Amino acid sequence: MILTHYAELSADLETQMRMIADRLGITVPADRWPELAQAATLPRMRANADTTAPDERIGLLTDRGKFFRAGTSGQWRSVFTPDDLRRYRDRLSLLAPAELIGWLHDH
Repeated sequence: MILTHYAELSADLETQMRMIADRLGITVPADRWPELAQAATLPRMRANADTTAPDERIGLLTDRGKFFRAGTSGQWRSVFTPDDLRRYRDRLSLLAPAELIGWLHDH
């Protein structure tokens, strides 16, 4: 399993991509990395949303371009009510250890 945080990807995308490729045993020619990292930036992913956004097929994404929103960590919290957030924290505490929850939220 490979876990990488959006904040880590944002801070150094190419290094994170290299780490993922290495962990998966994927060999990439050194001269391709800049092009690949550029293609994986939020603006490029958003510009190519028809091919980069998930094809979720259940109708949640009426505009695939909106899948790539602001590109900031934690933006999801703004759509939850305080009660939603409490229920989320309660449920999450049953599903994951505190260390993982901290890693998820503290970046």
